[in-house]
Amino acid sequence: MTPIELLMSEHRTIEMVLDCLEAMCDEARRTKSLDGVRAAAATDFIRNYADRIHHAKEEKRLFVAMERLGFGPDEGPIAVMLSDHNEGRAHVGQMIASITGAADGDEAALRNFIGNAEAFIDLLRSHIYKEDNILYPMAIDMLSQAEIDALEEEFRKADAETGDSDKYLKIAESLALHYKITKKSEDCRSTEFCGHCGGFQSER
Repeated sequence: MTPIELLMSEHRTIEMVLDCLEAMCDEARRTKSLDGVRAAAATDFIRNYADRIHHAKEEKRLFVAMERLGFGPDEGPIAVMLSDHNEGRAHVGQMIASITGAADGDEAALRNFIGNAEAFIDLLRSHIYKEDNILYPMAIDMLSQAEIDALEEEFRKADAETGDSDKYLKIAESLALHYKITKKSEDCRSTEFCGHCGGFQSER
């Protein structure tokens, strides 16, 4: 699996958890209370797998390699991706801060959790689409084979250093099982309905 294919594979797992988070918000609206245990699991996955593991590969490795080819961090596609990452972190921070109150039925906390969760879902689905269909193809076109090989080794070292990807994949699988969410095909890049894999499939 190439470095870009690995990032896209991680996107499919992240999208699966976004679907779970969406189902969680729907449930919270109906019941007027949040499932605090699963909300904590989802935000743990997002903060650690999506951000500390996945986004770190982009920010500390892929984007750095692209900057060496002339892409600046302050403007253009990389700047947009970095801005999305930071905006997402703000939403996740608000979600985490609201979990206890929302799980206890506090209306303001519940509204805050749902509002930030849905904003985060929309943001990240759009972000993933831009990376899969615009940024990553640009990287593939511009990076030499030697640079891709170096990136592959850097990703391998990064995964070895974090060492807990399996823990978060199990969290994602547990959430998907509970909310009856099906992971998208590895080779699907669409954030809309896809005839190839069924898009964001759900048995809800």
